Amino acid sequence: MFPYGSRLFASGLLYNTMENVYKVIIGKFFSAAELGYFIKAQQIQERPIITLTQTVGSVTFPVFSSIQDIHFISVIIQYILGKVFYMQLYVISTCQYNLLINFLLV
Repeated sequence: MFPYGSRLFASGLLYNTMENVYKVIIGKFFSAAELGYFIKAQQIQERPIITLTQTVGSVTFPVFSSIQDIHFISVIIQYILGKVFYMQLYVISTCQYNLLINFLLV
């Protein structure tokens, strides 16, 4: 149990470090207000993706736990991930376009 948990911990630690290191770098070169705007824009961008992922996960987990056919589950997962990928791609591109337009107009 410890080898699995330690690898999971190390993976989470590495992810959080890499996720937040650029905020330190941005904070070094820009003011606190600009860093705050950047973090808030990032949170606004991630909110639809997080909500969609949590919704899909809460619906599919009970369904997948009741199905015992591994091949059938893999086909369903590939289908869902394909749909979620394109929805997230649309949301991300729309958010980034709107943020870019707002930045250029200010």
